Parts: sequence; structure tokens; C-alpha cells
Amino acid sequence: MPLGSINGILQRRLRKVFGIPSDSSVVGAFDLANNDPLLAMDNTSTLGTNLSLIKANSSNQTELPNPNGTYISGPLVQMPKTVSFDLTANGSLGTQTFFICDNAYTITGISYSAKTQGTGTLTCNVTKDTGTQAPGTGVSLQTGTFNCVTIANNTVTPAALTTTTANLTTAVNDRLAVLFTGSVATLAGVTITVTMTPNGITDTAVYFCNLNADIKTQSFYTANRDRTITSVKAVYATPFGAAITIDVTKDTGTTAAGAGTSVLTAAMAADGTANTVITPALTATAATLKMAAGDRLAVKFSATTTGVGVCVIVTFAPVAAEKSVTWQLALNAQQQVAQNFFIADSSYEVVDASCVFDVAAGGASKLAVTIDKGTTAPGGGNVVQTDNSNAGFDLNATARTVQFMTAASRHLRLMSPGDRLGLSPTGAAQSTSLVEVTVQLLPR
Repeated sequence: MPLGSINGILQRRLRKVFGIPSDSSVVGAFDLANNDPLLAMDNTSTLGTNLSLIKANSSNQTELPNPNGTYISGPLVQMPKTVSFDLTANGSLGTQTFFICDNAYTITGISYSAKTQGTGTLTCNVTKDTGTQAPGTGVSLQTGTFNCVTIANNTVTPAALTTTTANLTTAVNDRLAVLFTGSVATLAGVTITVTMTPNGITDTAVYFCNLNADIKTQSFYTANRDRTITSVKAVYATPFGAAITIDVTKDTGTTAAGAGTSVLTAAMAADGTANTVITPALTATAATLKMAAGDRLAVKFSATTTGVGVCVIVTFAPVAAEKSVTWQLALNAQQQVAQNFFIADSSYEVVDASCVFDVAAGGASKLAVTIDKGTTAPGGGNVVQTDNSNAGFDLNATARTVQFMTAASRHLRLMSPGDRLGLSPTGAAQSTSLVEVTVQLLPR
């Protein structure tokens, strides 16, 4: 590509990402042979300084700037930030927080799907809650709501976003919640995915649980590659009993969920003020914050008395062009039910998936990751793995031992916008509990 074309592309990127008016920035001279950074000179003081539009770090990886002042390394592709709310069991549905903002974001899309429609009068929408607002009491991110009764089963429906631009912009510690209005009645298998910008700032692992009876110490993320933890945040809608704590642990090998090493300096007090985001200090032991493939994160409760509406997020140092999507379910009574847990906002390829559980089935039982297209029922689409004759992960294998998928043919692992990630169970749950699945996606 001619140097002049590269110059023009990078100027447009600078203006778009940082909101600089046209003709207010120029790209300076650069020397790629000697690894000198490509500088953009700001002529309007919008940035306040010159900016390295592209440079190489000490490992000779390409680095690009993010609007928060950090740099992201890796391939020259950044994926949209997505977070999902997913709950299968009708009895567990309710208004709740499902994400804590670790950065300032702008909401760009919301999609909804449900396995089983509600009855009577029932709607839901996504809210942005700030300060100490209770879940669902903040501003709506939508114009109108999702009608949980009239939207057909397994039909992905995009939201009309609010026209109030300020409502779509989040600050650090703002929360996203799903608000149900009316009786949830028969509604089940709800999946909501929110898309936001800027792209590629962080990857996050999220745990959320509403009902006190559903709260358990459990795994909620498995590293499918090396990762570095950069922060932890937590919030609860109703405090727990006196002196109860919440911790986040890194579990390795066959360690039980929550029995590993804490990634925090001290466990978080769970008996504090409701709807107040906690940002605990991380451990000073750098090695504890580094995860290898197969290491897991768990949320650990010293007890579960009275607590309701827990959300915990862990952020990782960014890795360009990769996205992790997780699903976790603690209760035995809710296992082995076909369900969805992510709606694709763009085109992706499933490149890896893992599964771990603390209690094995005790008999024949499998769980496969699927891509469900159109109005295909959850778990009825393309199986992305060939393990156990395409039946998926073996839930009767050794407990607390991570299983990685054997990938199916590539055409079975490609997702288009609106496709859903699903789970297809084979065999009864029996004794299965505390199951966690992590799926790795690449843009395509």
C-alpha cells in the first residue's frame, strides 16, 4: 500500500477513535526499519499531546492506542465489547445486575431471545444504574421494552436504543441490569447480549446470581490461554449476614472451586452497603495474577446468609482479536437443560471451548456447545466439537479436571450476527453440579 494511503487511513482512525475534527491532525514522519513510533501530531489540543498511533513494544508486538490512554497489543483487529445475561430456569428469573462497568462505554446494541415465552403481561429491558441505585431503577437503555409474551420462542430481537445519548454512555462503576415488569410466569431460557464501544479495552469474566438459594461457591471462568488479572469489582443488592465475605480465587489442577489462592489482598466484606460497588486491592504476588491455560476463577462465599443479587467481574489485560464467553450453573436441579448463553453481534469463529465441574454425574451424561441459527431451539444447532462422538464434554469424567474441546470442521464453528451459542445435553443430570463452560471466539 502506498505510504500516502497509510497516512490517510491512520489520520481517519485518529479522528474517529478520539473524536478529533477533520483536518486537525497530521501523521508525522516515521522509520519502520528502526521501530520508531508512528506519531500523530494534535493541532487542536484535543489530545493535549502527540500520540503514537502505532508502535512496537519490547516484545516486538504491534501496539495500538485505546482512548483511555493505554495500548493494546496483538493483531490489528479489535472486537466489540459484549456482555450477556443468561438464565434458563424460570424460578431464578428476576430483576438483577449482570455487569459492572470497568471503563467508560457507549452502548451500541442490545439483543434478546427466550426459549419459552411468558404469559399474561410481561416485559423486560436493560437499565443503566448509577451510584447506589437498586437494580433496574436507573435509566432505560431502550426505547420501549422487549415483550416477553409476544416475541416468538428462539427469535433474536434487537432493541431500539434510547434516543437520549447521555443514557447510553456509562462511567466506571455504573451497572447494567435487566428489569422484568410483570409476572415471569412461564418465561424461561432468557438470553440478552449488550454490545458496546470502545472496542478491545479489556476482556472480562462475569459472575452474577440473583436468588439467595442459587448462590454457591463456584467456578465462573476457565483460562483457555495465558491471562493476567488487572482488577476485580463486586456489588450486591442485599447485604449478607454479619462478617460474611466474598473472595475470588485462582484454582489450578484439580483444586476444588474456591479452594485455591485468593487474587485479592483480603476478601471483600459482604455485609456492607447495598448497591455499592466494591473495588478490592489485588494481591501483591504477581504470579497469582497470572493464569495459565486450564486455571480457573471461582467466587467464594464464607457463608450465604441473606445475600441477594451478587455480581462480580474480573478484568484481564487485553488480548486483541479474542473474546471469551462464559456460562456457569451451580444447582444440580437445573442441570442438563438445553439453553443459550450468547447472541452474536458480529461474525465469529469458535476456536476453543472448555468445561469443568466440581461434582460428576455418576453415570452417562454429556454436554456439547452448539451454534443455533435462526429459530433453532437451544442446543439444536451445529455442534462445534467432536468429543465423544459429537456428544460433547463428559460430565461423568474426573471432577475438577478441565476438558478442552476437539474442534469440529470449521464450517460448523462459524457464527453470523444473530446466531446463538447453546448447550446440548445428553443424559440426565444425576449428581452433576457446579458446571462452568468457557468459549473462545475470534472475529471472522
